[in-house]
Amino acid sequence: MIPHPFLRESVRHLAFTLLLFAGGHAVAGEAAPAGRGAPATGAVIGRVLNTTSGNYLNNARVAVEGTNLEAYTDENGDYQLAAVPAGTARLVATFTGLGTRALSVVVPAGGSVRGDFELALPTAAGDPASDIVKLGAFTVRERELTGQAVALHEQRAAPNIKNVVAIDVDTGEGNVGEFLKYIPGIVMEQSPQTPQFANIRGMPASGTLVTTNGMEIAANGIVGRATDLGLSATGNIDRIEVTKVPTPDMPANAVGGGINMITKSGFSRKTPLLTYNLYATLSTLDGLSGPGKVFSRSAGPDDRSDQPRVNPSFNLSYLHPLNRSLAVALSLSRSSRYNDWDFPNTAWDKVGLKLTSNTINALPLGEDKELAAVTVDWRPLDRHALSLGYSFSNQEIFVRQNRVISTFGTGSTGGPTFAQGAATAVGNVAQSHVWNNQYKDLQLATLTYRYSGRRWRIDANAAHSIAGTKFTDMEDGFFNTAVARLSNVIIRHEGIDQSVNRRVPFMTVTDRTGAIVDGNDLDQLTLVSAGSAAQDVDDRVARAAVNVSRELDLRFGLTLKAGAMINRRTNEVVGGSKSWTITPPTGTSALVRNYDLQATRFSTVNWFRDPANRVVPVRWLSSAKLYDLYQAHPTWFVLNESAAHTNQVNATKTIEETITAAYLRSDWKFFDNRLWLVAGARYERTDDEGWGPLNDIRATYRQDANGNLLRDAAGRLIPVTTNALERTKLQYILKGAHTKRDYDGVYPSVNASYSLTPNLVARAAYAKTIGRPNFPEIIPGMTITDPDATTLNKTITIVNSGLQPWSADNFDLSLEAYEVRGAVASVSLFQKDLKNFFGSTRTDATIEELASFGLSEDYLDYDIITKRNVGNATIRGVEFSYRQSLGPVVPWLRGFQVYTNVTLMDLGGPNAEDLTGFSPRTVQWGVSYTRPKFSARVNVNQNKWRRAAPATASATVRPGSYTYFAPQVKIDATVSYMFSRRYSVYADVRNLMGTAQRRGVYSPDTPVYARIDLAQYPAAAFTLGLKGEF
Repeated sequence: MIPHPFLRESVRHLAFTLLLFAGGHAVAGEAAPAGRGAPATGAVIGRVLNTTSGNYLNNARVAVEGTNLEAYTDENGDYQLAAVPAGTARLVATFTGLGTRALSVVVPAGGSVRGDFELALPTAAGDPASDIVKLGAFTVRERELTGQAVALHEQRAAPNIKNVVAIDVDTGEGNVGEFLKYIPGIVMEQSPQTPQFANIRGMPASGTLVTTNGMEIAANGIVGRATDLGLSATGNIDRIEVTKVPTPDMPANAVGGGINMITKSGFSRKTPLLTYNLYATLSTLDGLSGPGKVFSRSAGPDDRSDQPRVNPSFNLSYLHPLNRSLAVALSLSRSSRYNDWDFPNTAWDKVGLKLTSNTINALPLGEDKELAAVTVDWRPLDRHALSLGYSFSNQEIFVRQNRVISTFGTGSTGGPTFAQGAATAVGNVAQSHVWNNQYKDLQLATLTYRYSGRRWRIDANAAHSIAGTKFTDMEDGFFNTAVARLSNVIIRHEGIDQSVNRRVPFMTVTDRTGAIVDGNDLDQLTLVSAGSAAQDVDDRVARAAVNVSRELDLRFGLTLKAGAMINRRTNEVVGGSKSWTITPPTGTSALVRNYDLQATRFSTVNWFRDPANRVVPVRWLSSAKLYDLYQAHPTWFVLNESAAHTNQVNATKTIEETITAAYLRSDWKFFDNRLWLVAGARYERTDDEGWGPLNDIRATYRQDANGNLLRDAAGRLIPVTTNALERTKLQYILKGAHTKRDYDGVYPSVNASYSLTPNLVARAAYAKTIGRPNFPEIIPGMTITDPDATTLNKTITIVNSGLQPWSADNFDLSLEAYEVRGAVASVSLFQKDLKNFFGSTRTDATIEELASFGLSEDYLDYDIITKRNVGNATIRGVEFSYRQSLGPVVPWLRGFQVYTNVTLMDLGGPNAEDLTGFSPRTVQWGVSYTRPKFSARVNVNQNKWRRAAPATASATVRPGSYTYFAPQVKIDATVSYMFSRRYSVYADVRNLMGTAQRRGVYSPDTPVYARIDLAQYPAAAFTLGLKGEF
């Protein structure tokens, strides 16, 4: 790995040298302005078309031979060259992977001339296509190679270090995370079947900024900043850009990096295009080895989860350039997928090295996604363009987690292969279920204005987005939690080590008389409790920005750009769990057998097998039928009103955040445009105002006129009331805590790119970025130990609303090679110097600190627990990417392509152990075979362990313990056959082998057998489809 100071100092020296060089040339350029005898000039305008696909090309380079004049096409393929010497000019258009074409035009003095280009894929022989490929002959090979060409060229033409993915293949539901997981430096957090959150270069998902067309959008996560990609759909997405180092015109809140989704435009087409994808989704429990009864129904525990395993879905996209002034883009999609998982969940005493409880889970779940999007592009005048877009996407998820929990009780014993309850029979077996429905939606409206003059560029945009997530249970006819229990038993489990083989242990249950009891028989259990956890999350973002740039007429290329942005966000969470104790009246038993509460069909499914491969039947409790019992006999269910009020107050929070920003950016080009230097700085100010729970324990005790607590003759504090609910209402005040704060900063960046050869690009970069605290970390809240309690461990747990964002100094060096004998390769060295990230602290209360939190000196004998900016660490890493078409190297392997991405990282520094979400190594590799009508691809994704949050040491948790995600290997495969442009069939499978996601809390000295606490076995996800275009 690179020595700590090497990369940082290399980039700093290089950036300083380049800035001095640029400044010297700027002075020289200004000192030699064009004289009166300057030659007459004109302009060239035109478009660049990819005739292979029929799409106009973005960022195609058009240059005037013999000069340093060049221009790049915009999203619609348009370009313009100003100050071209009058007379005959030879233009050259280039686009990575599509060859080069030249065109001669006669430029009139003071006027303009049109020069349109048509580029195409090379012919099979490898020469640039002189005969333009006809759209009617568009093949599988051409589709895939065109997509690769677009991605590579966007990456090569970028001013900074980024990766680009073209959306050129179908992946069923179209989650953008399915494309991101094969980009170097990215680790996807799975749910566990589908990608949900993206971590870039070791940073948490909250440090990944997700935008659409460069505009930040609302997020539907409870924590506020991390964007859930499960709601995303690629139906209206053209490509995805992953930025590793920002430029000044990009937000600073991307301590890991940024993901930008570019939407489709009707102007990107020369002719109308309708694409369709009709497909069916299906899943199996055991990957390829166990397709099971895929055409049967799922036999779920309620009506919503009892559905077909095979579900029809579709994607439609229509692009239509109505004329040169008006174009529309329409997208419509719907997908549905059912999954079922089974998995063990163990609780180990990591100190005593014994199993304290064991849980088996049967989890049916399903997902429905819909997308509707429209974009209208209008050019009312020459060089002026307006774009109006609207999209609506929603996701409906049902989760039916059904659990059998065996708790061995006090005095239990155990080892690597067994667990034994004490002879006192204090163990219990319980069915404890968690059900919910989730309704997520995202609305996004955008308006963009662009002016493209010969020297001036103006880009103004506004956007409004609303994201919502609603968790429901009782309003949909079931309880969120349902508990029935068999108590006072002795439990023995044998073969607990076989959980790694997806086997549940042998279980023996006896009561205090020694009689054997079937712990999996619902009739043996007694009803205990039911609960609800309804919650609403509402996130709204309104933003507006303007960017203005000017090309200066100097001997070298210089463009100055400035802009301003305001982003206002409101995030509100409303919720609070409720719990009912089930208490039938005297004379009525709470035994489950007395009621019709069994999930009958669901209980016929064979979810589990023991180490001898025998079926372990379970008769399951139905949370829906338990809710029916509640409706029939509501007085049997006693609500804990005090807990309900407390939970509602603690869960309900609001924050309003306003970010204002301005930036200056300069683009310098030297040496016939081979050196491109982008430098500048961005200023951002953040204003937060939040409302959270007020937990005022003092309010429950009587006080004198000065606020001093009153005591009785025995020295005890005098409560205001003895009614539990009234005391709770006095203590917990809804949104009773309020705070306002602000902070700002300047964030410079320098990006340099140098074309060593036409196919070799070297880059160096520096940028300062920040990671703002998640909303729960700054919305005010306080919990204080009862001052009348006898405990010596009195604490004040405070949300530190003054928490500042952490920052990172990012240093990068990279070398990129394009199309060298069919190979594309890159290597990047990077270093992140992290400062002021968050850590939990516990300190003695002082008068000054108590005053800062609005507390009196009565709490001087307390400890204060809060988060502070305490951490510094350094991440150093290398990213390597290599893609090779084997045909140019070994002709008889034409059509084969292999690739690999490797990311290696090392974490160091004084607070390295406090950084969470870090994975030291990820590897992706794959092979594909493509012929004119047929293609097949296999992709493999390998992650090493990933460290999550630290675990507090206790009597059952060893010091130095963290939550770890175990290494994982996932295999995806795709095969397709094209009959014609209009009809193709394909099959796709994700997680082919049904690889489990394993998680555990452990320290380095924890034995291997006691490390894994959870192993989730998601089903393999299959997609079969028919697609084409007209």
